[in-house]
Amino acid sequence: MEEFKNIKDRNPFRVPDNYFEQVTGRIIESTAGRESETKASGFLYRMRPYMAVAASIAALAVLTVAALRYFDRGDSIMEMPVLSFQEFTDNYLHEIDLLTLEETVAATPSLYVIDEISSGEIIEYLLAENIAIDEIYEML
Repeated sequence: MEEFKNIKDRNPFRVPDNYFEQVTGRIIESTAGRESETKASGFLYRMRPYMAVAASIAALAVLTVAALRYFDRGDSIMEMPVLSFQEFTDNYLHEIDLLTLEETVAATPSLYVIDEISSGEIIEYLLAENIAIDEIYEML
């Protein structure tokens, strides 16, 4: 312990004599005549950033596909029925035309004033159109 008491009074480190005068010369001597070593930049070295971006995109694509397969419940997409062109035109276009016709007729004012028509005349007309009498009474 007494040895450490003496250290407080004096600095244990010292600089060699003429160090600062000689340091510049030593550095120049050790580096003079040497050529700097440079690495030749090859194709792979130049392509390294692009390869890293491509690898990142590929990893993202693989993770996306894996996540979609993992979280896909399978019932999110409903199957649409396969219709032929004839079925489509018979079912949908015919209904659209009837709706359009009904809306047009309902929106236009009547050009002909219909006098009172008796129910007998209506029944006679429906019978002439080959509608069964039971159906006529159900509609009334």
